[in-house]
Amino acid sequence: MSSASQSKILLIVGTHGDEDIGLEIVKKLKIFPGIKKGDFDVLVGNPRAIKKNGRFIEADLNRVYPGKKDSPVYEEKIAWENLNTARQYDYVFDLHIASKSAQSFVVIPKREIHNPKMVKAVVIDKVVLWPSTSGRLTGPICQFLDNSLEIEFGTYGKTREQAVAKAVQITAEAMRNLLVGSNQTKKETFSQQVFLVYGKFLINGKKSELKLDDFQLATLNGEEYYPLLTNQYLTEGIKCYKMRLANSGL
Repeated sequence: MSSASQSKILLIVGTHGDEDIGLEIVKKLKIFPGIKKGDFDVLVGNPRAIKKNGRFIEADLNRVYPGKKDSPVYEEKIAWENLNTARQYDYVFDLHIASKSAQSFVVIPKREIHNPKMVKAVVIDKVVLWPSTSGRLTGPICQFLDNSLEIEFGTYGKTREQAVAKAVQITAEAMRNLLVGSNQTKKETFSQQVFLVYGKFLINGKKSELKLDDFQLATLNGEEYYPLLTNQYLTEGIKCYKMRLANSGL
């Protein structure tokens, strides 16, 4: 949809209403050096949840795409609207936070990378392929757009100011790389590890004291895996998600 000289980028924030940090990120991006008016548009994914400061209203928006036009469920209806808006853009970034993770990482909710140019534009060295393991036909918006990806900004151990500053830097550089050209400063040394999520470490409602760190190889009962989102979903009985290394470098 864009002209030959200008790509069109959409930033989605507030998919979850308790992740209002995205609003602060885009506010600072609008005055960030090198980013011009018109370089990107912003879509607040779940405005009612943001206003409520709750994760969602009726259903997790990040689980109900492609949505339903006439659904009585708020998130299903807005998912349909969001997806139709996002389809008008060349590149779509869905921005999230991972409050229990120290590292930031890219998420592609598919089994393979369909847009390596976009992935390489993001200067984050961890890329996670996260296809549905349940056969579910609904999911995140990026599951339905090949020109999209999620960025999970790790905020653990950072002040809000530090987390926002880092997220702004990463997002601004990714946009510049796509709008201007390939990443010149990192192309010789920068590489990305690709991981594939294949399961969960369930704790059956009991808090596990097992020491795990995201992206650090762990062994349990003879099984080797890389943890992801460790301790993020303990209330749901999940100690972490389990990954294997899919590719040593991208």
